[in-house]
Amino acid sequence: MNATSESPVGNGATGPYRVVATALTLVVVGGLGYGLVQTAIKAAAIFTG
Repeated sequence: MNATSESPVGNGATGPYRVVATALTLVVVGGLGYGLVQTAIKAAAIFTG
């Protein structure tokens, strides 16, 4: 058992699940970043006329 693991049951997220979780996290973060960039571009276009 890994003593540094935060989960009391052990290391629950292993193998494919960890890969899927990482991929989903990257997609969500990427989507949020993309949305922020698009919003900033639109705001700049509005304020600069």
